[in-house]
Amino acid sequence: MLIDLENMLYERSRRVDDARAAKRIEAILDTAGPVQHTFVVGGQWAFIPHVALLAARSLPPFELVRPAPDSADRVLLDRGEFLASTGYTDFFIASRDRIFAPFASSYRTTVITPSRRGLSRALEDAAAEVIVLTCG
Repeated sequence: MLIDLENMLYERSRRVDDARAAKRIEAILDTAGPVQHTFVVGGQWAFIPHVALLAARSLPPFELVRPAPDSADRVLLDRGEFLASTGYTDFFIASRDRIFAPFASSYRTTVITPSRRGLSRALEDAAAEVIVLTCG
């Protein structure tokens, strides 16, 4: 599972409050269910309020990125391509970004999103399935 944490913490170009963000993180993890590998990537600001929640779910160490366009996306794509090179064929992606569309076209990918607003049309079309979280 590839989680673009920063992307999941925004709605209509505004950051959601920490309580709603925590509900989204829990819902993403619950929706995907048990997976062999989970990569959570984002900037420091995105992790600070949620470190305890991620640790309580026994997730492996998360990866911090410096603020730059698509920096988290590129790290997640690298991790996904690595997993694919070792034989993995099915993926969950928690993001709404277009940059993941080619990956989703190449591998069976389920996209998890808090809403269809802001979901890239290319990513939606490339995904095998799109799951919209009920927690918003």
